[in-house]
Amino acid sequence: MEILNTYTETMSGVLAALVAIGMGGLLLFITIVAIRDRNAIGWVWGMGAIFLISVGVLILSSPPNTTVYHEVVVSDYNAIDFEKYEIVEHKGKIVVLKELPSSD
Repeated sequence: MEILNTYTETMSGVLAALVAIGMGGLLLFITIVAIRDRNAIGWVWGMGAIFLISVGVLILSSPPNTTVYHEVVVSDYNAIDFEKYEIVEHKGKIVVLKELPSSD
């Protein structure tokens, strides 16, 4: 097995989910309240700010999830330790392996 390239991908799963759900929910909430009661717009924006601050605290407090990928040329698939690596993609002769989290 010949390693051609190694790269990492860092992403917080909580970040993606909370931002998408939170922004959509906040936009819907602000729209509904603003349509129903034009005098409550200040209260709505205040609640929106509190919500966004809470989401920001959750995002910053969650540890990032880092995944390591290796682009390799494999001559013998039996040499791959499938308890440590997972085949993610084939690019012709190049195979992309993802390191699995250790069970420590």
